[in-house]
Amino acid sequence: MSLLIEWRDGHENLLGARICLFSLPGVGNIGKAGIDALNSTNDAIEIARLHHTALPPLATLDEDGLLSPPHLSIKGIALESGEYILTITGSSQPLEPNNQGAMAREILTLLQKYKISELIVLAGMIDEAARKEIFIVPSSSSYRVDLESRGANVRRDEPSSGAI
Repeated sequence: MSLLIEWRDGHENLLGARICLFSLPGVGNIGKAGIDALNSTNDAIEIARLHHTALPPLATLDEDGLLSPPHLSIKGIALESGEYILTITGSSQPLEPNNQGAMAREILTLLQKYKISELIVLAGMIDEAARKEIFIVPSSSSYRVDLESRGANVRRDEPSSGAI
């Protein structure tokens, strides 16, 4: 396994969360910018850092002014109900497709271990600059039916190509 979990501030689990929002830098950083805004607006707490050997070797200074190796950050946003929504994002992603897949599998295994039932990936796609739509492209037909029954804007015809 190439994924090291660095638990932060005394945390040792994923707070019993059931939903996780995930995004990495990509097309216009749309998804990452959305997660960064959610984290900032809702005073998200950092639960863990995920260090993976596939991330580019670019250390940065963290919010405490300490040198931090490349990582993805898992943060928790407290809801009024007392439950949490998780977010996962970082400043980079693996550059090679096979490493992207390997890291994704290890993150999915971690989320499954902590019984996260929904993973929602936020991403942008190249399109006309004036197009400002948000929609969902699910990965299973049963989840698509569930989302449609809840009134979500689910697409069956796009994106039709590109790096999905």
